Amino acid sequence: MGDLNRFGVATRTETKAVEITEKGLTVECDGKTEEIEADTIVMATGSKPENSLLETLEKLNIPFEVAGDSKQIGLAYDAIYSGFDAGRAI
Repeated sequence: MGDLNRFGVATRTETKAVEITEKGLTVECDGKTEEIEADTIVMATGSKPENSLLETLEKLNIPFEVAGDSKQIGLAYDAIYSGFDAGRAI
């Protein structure tokens, strides 16, 4: 984040990207629409666990361990450690 600030990169939170245009990006924030001029757009939209296979495995009575971001979004180190633990548990 320090590098982004140092190089003058504008960041927005709680903002919805509505449309990418030839001039930049149209966004919506607090009910207001605004066009941001830009030649480059980077979107970081966050993450959430994706574990839709869990229900199927439970129904089929297949033993399993949930690991990594399927269990909880975290750092790469946490995912690796979680995967190692899951492997040891099997």
